[in-house]
Amino acid sequence: MGDMGEIFEIYGEIKKKQREEIKLKFVGKLVAIGAEPKSNGVWQYHDWFLYPTKGFAMNRFNYSKKSLEKIIGEIQDAKNEKNINRI
Repeated sequence: MGDMGEIFEIYGEIKKKQREEIKLKFVGKLVAIGAEPKSNGVWQYHDWFLYPTKGFAMNRFNYSKKSLEKIIGEIQDAKNEKNINRI
């Protein structure tokens, strides 16, 4: 049983590294759109909770889930449209 424990421990470390890599990929984008960190691993942008370690976003009112890439893209597009309309 000791071998299985070591396997699970190694697997846990691998998954932790993967989550950190995913988080690093998204943190710069979250800062750019103006999202606020709420706790370790959870950010909020208006009515959306953003989970960079998991790669998804969840609406806080109706619990619909979307890809974090998709939400960030929609927010950036909306901001770009707003800036274009100001000119």
